[in-house]
Amino acid sequence: MFLLSDAGASLGYFAAALFGVTLGAEVDVIAYLAARHFGLRNFGTIQGALVCATAVGAASGPITAGATFDRYGSYDGFLMLTIALMVISSAIVGTGNSERRMERGAVGS
Repeated sequence: MFLLSDAGASLGYFAAALFGVTLGAEVDVIAYLAARHFGLRNFGTIQGALVCATAVGAASGPITAGATFDRYGSYDGFLMLTIALMVISSAIVGTGNSERRMERGAVGS
């Protein structure tokens, strides 16, 4: 939104508030989606792997963003790539077939 807009400080305040409200929710969402898509049989292993991947991304993201800025003098490319990857991953999660798994009894078994 910020890359394509000149809305000023009000949009920045809104984005900061939204970020603050959702901070930390990703771990809860990961647990919910892991249980819903893969069931509870191997939930600990799957949840551990997903949270580990989240931590690796959280640790490497700022380093990669800084290196991109040092190389190109702007965060624009990094942010556009991040947006594209988030859209792709959201589409993958959104097209998951959890309903059929629930019918077979995978969730909760």
